Amino acid sequence: MSPRFVSSLTTRYSCLAVACRCFVGYCALIAWSDVADAFYANGRWTTTATDAATTPAGFPVTLTWSIVADGASLSPGGSSNLISFFDGLYGSGGGGPDLSLRPWFGLVEQSFDRWTELSGLTFLYEPVDDGAVHGNFAGALGVRGDVRLAGKFLDGIGGTNAQAGFIPNADLTIDTGDSTYFGNSSNNYRALRNTLTHEIGHSLGLGHVDSNSAAFLMEGFSNNAFDGPQLDDVRGVQSLYGDKFERLAGAGGNGSIDQATPLGGINTGSSLTIGTHSATGTLVLPSEADFVSIANQSDVDYFSFTTVDPSLVDLTLTPRGVSYNERIGGSSSAYSTTNAAQLNDLSLELYALVNDVPTLLQSAGSQPLGAAESLVDVPLANPGEYFVRISGSGALTQLYELAIGVEPLAVTPPIAGDFDLDGDVDGADLLIWQRGAGAEYSTADLAAWQANFGGSGSAPGNAAFVATTVPEPTTWLVAAAAVPWLGLRRFRSASRKRPLRRRRIVKNGPIC
Repeated sequence: MSPRFVSSLTTRYSCLAVACRCFVGYCALIAWSDVADAFYANGRWTTTATDAATTPAGFPVTLTWSIVADGASLSPGGSSNLISFFDGLYGSGGGGPDLSLRPWFGLVEQSFDRWTELSGLTFLYEPVDDGAVHGNFAGALGVRGDVRLAGKFLDGIGGTNAQAGFIPNADLTIDTGDSTYFGNSSNNYRALRNTLTHEIGHSLGLGHVDSNSAAFLMEGFSNNAFDGPQLDDVRGVQSLYGDKFERLAGAGGNGSIDQATPLGGINTGSSLTIGTHSATGTLVLPSEADFVSIANQSDVDYFSFTTVDPSLVDLTLTPRGVSYNERIGGSSSAYSTTNAAQLNDLSLELYALVNDVPTLLQSAGSQPLGAAESLVDVPLANPGEYFVRISGSGALTQLYELAIGVEPLAVTPPIAGDFDLDGDVDGADLLIWQRGAGAEYSTADLAAWQANFGGSGSAPGNAAFVATTVPEPTTWLVAAAAVPWLGLRRFRSASRKRPLRRRRIVKNGPIC
């Protein structure tokens, strides 16, 4: 499929009246790096009503939102009439104190929930709002939301549709003087939903951008040719709060093997892929939510998957994204080109738990920036749970796609004479035979060792090895003839059983 793009030609969307002017002034104080990360972030929630103190950038956060009652005071002045405005446009559904029963409530909720679908954010509706001055008070559970929605007359038809403050007073105000725009029912009231979703983007920390090659939600003028956040908007929110897999892993994200995001079982002969929707261009459809990323150099992603048979596993980690031009919104600076597939060099590792200790099986990280990393035909002879670790070497947010394919593994019996089951026949096996001769091993076992000395084969729990033909081990044969009775006497005089040799999995070794 070829990359999808939307024209950057805009209709009207002038969104922030006072706050936008502050934003442009603030933008003049900063500059993008030589390698453009594109989206502009002007803050992040560090405390919320739910989280006394939030985790660093790139990790999940929970925010609440509420709707202020009509008549509540607004800062810098006026009072809210949002509920009656919405009731007049969309119907009241019989009214009553439970706003979630209003016909329009679902449109508002969808606008918050879309950011949750695309990131590590969790937006929760707070049904209580105490009517404190809008724009002046922090959220509190059971009292008011972190982000509060109100409405008043701003400038009527045309001009400013809505405005939002800055974190931590990032409340939203809708222009209730523009019933023509917000009453447009096309595409399930996309004009209303895009306006709300845009302003919520400001409330979670994203600023305005301009693009002359693509179209994004966080541009400063409305464009209802698309629905909701687009590729650069997704990258922006994930840089601040991580991806949805961080959220699904629970508090603290999936940055450790203990909190790996479970991908479930993968049957032999099948595959599983995550991050598929970042490969289709800058346009993000409302049905698309499969985006995953490394937010920065401190972000590490762990995923777990389970095999049900002895398997050969292929893993492919592919950086995703396309190139587009962008600059800080409202500025006159030149556009910078962002290649969203070449922002952070990624590495891939595969782990197993051996005696509850994370053990590296194989790794890949040698490919250049923007190229895929692969692990091919990794033998996993024991069915069970395995772990994938993904990291990046740089500070910029990198979308990626992870594909895991599972094929059957043929496991052959151990080669005769491999008494320590390490996949080859060598001197260590002779020592094992000596200690068990007459009790556990016979002269026939010694003959098998002699015949297969220097060869290799498959041990239980190992991948299949190819047997090797070697010259007759004359020296070892002489030693074998000289020591069996000594080994037997030592075994009897000690009155002990043959010690159990435990298999170890070492770095880049097979899993047992």
